[in-house]
Amino acid sequence: MPPNASPSNHDEDDAKEILELQNQISAILIRKRKREFDASEDEVKHLKHRLASSLARCQETNTRLASALDTVRKVRTENEFLEKETKKQVQSVKALEDENKQLKTQLENLKKNEATSKKAVSDLKKKLGSVLEAFSEV
Repeated sequence: MPPNASPSNHDEDDAKEILELQNQISAILIRKRKREFDASEDEVKHLKHRLASSLARCQETNTRLASALDTVRKVRTENEFLEKETKKQVQSVKALEDENKQLKTQLENLKKNEATSKKAVSDLKKKLGSVLEAFSEV
């Protein structure tokens, strides 16, 4: 201790030095927190930008998905209509095939009847010819 220094001066100097150190530590901490805050603000801006991009992509995807679902519904509806129409057409074809089969059977019967009729006419002509010949002889 210097010869003029009293214990209270020494305590005052120590207190000033401690206060100075506290001020320096506070200034360092304030600068550090400011840097951290600025860095976190930059990170927030970056994340907001990424989030906005992600949201835009999601909205675009949702729009495409809604459009695709609408297309699927339309195609499904059209397919259901086409299935019903196909069933109707198949039933129509079956009915026409049945009618065709009946007509073929009728045609075969008519051909048989025609052949039988021709034979009967031929036989009748022969008999008529024989009868006419017999009358002419009489």
